[in-house]
Amino acid sequence: MDFIDEPATWKQLRDLNRCGYQPDRRLTKDEASRLISKFRGEPAAERAAEKAQARPTPNARQVFLSVATGGEGHNGGTSEQYVPSKDERQEFWLSTCRGTTRIPCATRQVLELYRKHGCLFCEPTPKQVQDILDALDCAMPRWEKEHPELFYQALKLNFPELVRHH
Repeated sequence: MDFIDEPATWKQLRDLNRCGYQPDRRLTKDEASRLISKFRGEPAAERAAEKAQARPTPNARQVFLSVATGGEGHNGGTSEQYVPSKDERQEFWLSTCRGTTRIPCATRQVLELYRKHGCLFCEPTPKQVQDILDALDCAMPRWEKEHPELFYQALKLNFPELVRHH
């Protein structure tokens, strides 16, 4: 039996669980390794995923880059333009308010926002997140790039029950 055909280790399964992934079948070490890399937003894994799938799905890194650059792509050009769907964008901001063990795609950017702002809140509902996104988009179209902290300020003002009291 080759390394790639061996069953995933308990550590790999634990890491996948921390990313919010629950396998519906037995995984091999190779499959688990690729999934872990994909969830972490590692560039090599993204290229491998693109080759393996006809239509690769965006990961949290792509969503964050789109959010952080206002949809301009991470090079500022249009060749890599990616516009996240409403659900992906909602999930991104939800992830920044989840505990570190419950963040499905724990990229550096999501963890940074969680540690700086999101850890101060209980997890909002998708509707609460969407209400904040809609209000901020109307008031200031480029808020995500220029002032991402506004999301948390609006969350605190509109949903004070979500503020954690230590």
